[in-house]
Amino acid sequence: MTRNVEIQLWTKGEEAEFFRTYLKRVKPEKLFYYLKEEDLYYAYYPKSYKGKKTTLQSRNTLIGEYTEEWVWKLLSKVIEDGSKDPQFKELFKDRNLSVIKHLVCEELGLGSESPADIAIIRSDKVDKNKMNSEDILLIFEVKMSIVWNWSYSSKTNELECKGDFTEHQGNPSLLRSDSMLKAIGKSLSIRLKTAEKSPIPIIVLGNTPITEHYAEMVDKFKEKGIIQGFYSLNPSVVKGLQSANDVAHSKGRKEGYIIKTEHEGFLTVESYEDFKNRVLTLMKDFVENKSVFLSCLIDKVVLGRIIEKASKEENYEKMAEVFVELLQDGE
Repeated sequence: MTRNVEIQLWTKGEEAEFFRTYLKRVKPEKLFYYLKEEDLYYAYYPKSYKGKKTTLQSRNTLIGEYTEEWVWKLLSKVIEDGSKDPQFKELFKDRNLSVIKHLVCEELGLGSESPADIAIIRSDKVDKNKMNSEDILLIFEVKMSIVWNWSYSSKTNELECKGDFTEHQGNPSLLRSDSMLKAIGKSLSIRLKTAEKSPIPIIVLGNTPITEHYAEMVDKFKEKGIIQGFYSLNPSVVKGLQSANDVAHSKGRKEGYIIKTEHEGFLTVESYEDFKNRVLTLMKDFVENKSVFLSCLIDKVVLGRIIEKASKEENYEKMAEVFVELLQDGE
């Protein structure tokens, strides 16, 4: 009798696997900060550390590579399972869907220098080097990183978890303002290209909660049809954290972290089944035109004008900042 193996989302074990994988390929200095006084390497400086600090850039590319591959595998499983699910029969009818990394679509302003991280496409009708927007069903931006703190001894080859993101000095994933702003800016750039068409849904994937600062903002982006959601794929790190509705009553060292906003502009996905159903339902609504992604809550001409003004900025972060300011001011 075949047992169904439960598919895991992001876990401490997945992070440990990242380090074990890359320690076989690169030196520890590419992955960790070295604390001489302890003769140990750390993924992040511990909260208590007061000494001299350096900046570690080399890990960013590696964790980006690893998490994009991890998400690609997860979404490929979603497509495989969804194709067998009767409730999504119409979604897969006459559509051979597949998941690709580094989507280039000049029509959407996604060039080879700044492609979409991952997309679900109609692979039966697509030359992947000449992508048309009508063949894209869903776009994902991946903003995942190392969440827990880890120590590593090069003498014993021992890797040990030293606590979650509240125990170190880093701001991983969606806790980083620049990660949020880059995702917002890129989405705005895509929306500018599709404002007169049926906008392709966009999801931003992370593996942390968000801060209170972005709680109202992400709900607005969902309501206005800019981004269909920010999802954390790391349910195991949010124990003890509060939802946006509980912020006023929260106490203790984890105060201020949001695991779900009021209108689910940001949410923490609870399980693989939860993620699968959300992704497939979003695509189903999109292809059936039952879900309008450019909201009627704001006039389309006004929204288009705001996006166009923001798009004149020099990078995604600046674009996002200007957009938020204009949206709050009502232009």
